[in-house]
Parts: sequence; C-alpha cells; structure tokens
Amino acid sequence: MTTVLQQYLDGTGTDTTIDEFMTRSAWKVSDEEFAALKPLLQKVMLKSASENKPLDFFVATRDAGLFAFVLSLAKHVDVVEWMLAPSPGPDRLEAIVELMYDHGLKLPEKIVRKHFSDDALDECGWGNRAEELRCGFIAD
Repeated sequence: MTTVLQQYLDGTGTDTTIDEFMTRSAWKVSDEEFAALKPLLQKVMLKSASENKPLDFFVATRDAGLFAFVLSLAKHVDVVEWMLAPSPGPDRLEAIVELMYDHGLKLPEKIVRKHFSDDALDECGWGNRAEELRCGFIAD
C-alpha cells in the first residue's frame, strides 16, 4: 500500500494505480493500517491539490482528522467536488455533511453554496436544516 502512495509522490506511479488505490484499496485496509497510511495520504492529497490533478478524496471520510485536512485544501481546489465526482449521490454527500456537522468543520462560501443546495440536502436527508447547515458550514 505504501508503495503505491510513494510512487505517486515520486512521480513513478501511474494515474490508474493511484486512482484504484484511492477508490478501492484504501477502503479495504484495517483501521490500524489506515492510520499508518494517513501521513502518506496527506502528502498525496496535498500534491494532488497543488497540481490541481483531481483524485477521489472521499477516502478521507474514514478519519475525521484526515477529513479536516482535506477541507483545509479547499482554498486551492473544490474538495467537495473531488469527493463527489467519482460517484455522485446522496450517500456521499450525507457522509460529508455528517462529518462537517459533527466536527464543526467549515468551507469557503462558494463551495458551500455550490454543493449544499436545498435539493441536494433534501436528497441526503438534511433538507429540513438546509439553511442552518449552510450558515454553519461557511468559513468566516
């Protein structure tokens, strides 16, 4: 597992390999293995954002700290779009909403307005609190 991440960081891996890891393999490792991979995952996500090369960041929802790190990259890229794009739907948005709500995390207003519409929040079961959530999710 670390080999795939390190190859991406070194520029010796393929886009297919890192995409496969982020969308499938990272979900199959134990919690202990995932915790050990977290520092490398942060480096991979930082590199991806700095190069504006989208990866599936949804794997960050496995860990609140990693998720908060991913949201900190929102000043560079639309991280919510990157988490939703590979498999858009209410399940992914619901997971994002729940982590943001539970941990008091915030995003730039532009991203919040784009992804947390009344309709989108209705689809994932949070529609009755749409405006409250949007206001709470917007970074000052």
